[in-house]
Amino acid sequence: MYNNSRLSLAFLFVCLMGASIPAHAESVEETIQWAGQGDEMAQLKLGQMYNKGVGVTKNKAESVKWIKKSAEQGNSDAQALLGIRYLNGDGVAEDKTEAIKWFQKAADQGNETALQTLTVLGVKNSTPEKKSN
Repeated sequence: MYNNSRLSLAFLFVCLMGASIPAHAESVEETIQWAGQGDEMAQLKLGQMYNKGVGVTKNKAESVKWIKKSAEQGNSDAQALLGIRYLNGDGVAEDKTEAIKWFQKAADQGNETALQTLTVLGVKNSTPEKKSN
């Protein structure tokens, strides 16, 4: 586990973010329905619900499953969260290489949590600089 205080803050930010994730669903049942139909925001929300045990039984493996589905669709918040889960071995086997892969995908989309975490880890971000006119 990486016990760096900045990583802990990044993890806290991403966990708290789950409370404000907009999804079409108003209820647990609707969230499950939308997630099952492939809605990336509902998948991320459902993953957070399983992580915290909100409206569903707490289940880390189920949490990672839904967060990964959202991440695979390109949701940068889900990608950053999945990176943190791999980095800390939370619901998955600890795997720094896999964590960096997901952080980089999120950073490529400008996700600040991922960009900051890559910096803390000492990983050079491969995202090209945007040129201003």
